Amino acid sequence: MKHYVIGLFFLVLSKCKYHLAKYTPKPIDRVDDCINYDFSVVSQWEEHASKYFPNYSIQDKTILELGPGADLGIATILLSKGAESYYAFDIHDLVKNVQPDFYEKLIDKIAERSDSQDTLPPDLLDTVLTYSRTGEGKINYICKNTIDFSEIKDRQIDVVFSQAAFEHLDNPQQALSLLSTKCKSGSILVAQVDLKSHSRWVRSNDPLNIYKYNDFLYNLLSHKASPNRVRPSQYQSILKDNGWGDIQIITVKSAVEPYLTTARKYIQKEFLDDHIASLSIMILARKK
Repeated sequence: MKHYVIGLFFLVLSKCKYHLAKYTPKPIDRVDDCINYDFSVVSQWEEHASKYFPNYSIQDKTILELGPGADLGIATILLSKGAESYYAFDIHDLVKNVQPDFYEKLIDKIAERSDSQDTLPPDLLDTVLTYSRTGEGKINYICKNTIDFSEIKDRQIDVVFSQAAFEHLDNPQQALSLLSTKCKSGSILVAQVDLKSHSRWVRSNDPLNIYKYNDFLYNLLSHKASPNRVRPSQYQSILKDNGWGDIQIITVKSAVEPYLTTARKYIQKEFLDDHIASLSIMILARKK
């Protein structure tokens, strides 16, 4: 009961903060940490993609990332690996204040990690610094209140990546339906989804807290950045309905005992499914 009340307090606090300041990302004040994070995200995506999709490659591919985060480091890394073009979509404009020296240092790190610097696009720095906001460049960053993917032609996308963004979709059914029309037959989707509470103290001490409240109360205290509480089976059903197959749901991080047994007593019945222990999952799918 204590964690229920504390979680409720943080939901109220989160809504107040959002309406006062909207969504504000952490400042890029530790450049090395941000760069290492970007590398780790790409590495994790590629590790899962290579395992589940034979002949996986991003060479000459068009990539879409949903929710790119606070910089275009991932876009830069993917183009350095041979991707033809990259489209990022977000409702919060998080990359506008990134300084050029961040990308300069990132490209230096890419060169250090590369087998041969000759393989790096010579105009990589210029490409990321002059990214397009209209969908007409090699690196495109589209930010608007409603994401409809209208900047992309139908059946243009080869690979969809996402890191901790699906859980923030207001209407996953609509968003994934629109996204699916932009993907080629045979395209792949690799998306990590954060299923746990997002407020810092609660996330560490009661990660399943968001599932303890009924829909009325949770929706009353929700805002644009709140987790949508969509379950893995629902994502699977939505993808299947929109022409995706070979769907895999991989648990990346799980709640452990004795916490899990205690938390189950307070979780709403509709969330007590086979994945209730999953705090983070990776979704993989192929477009038919």
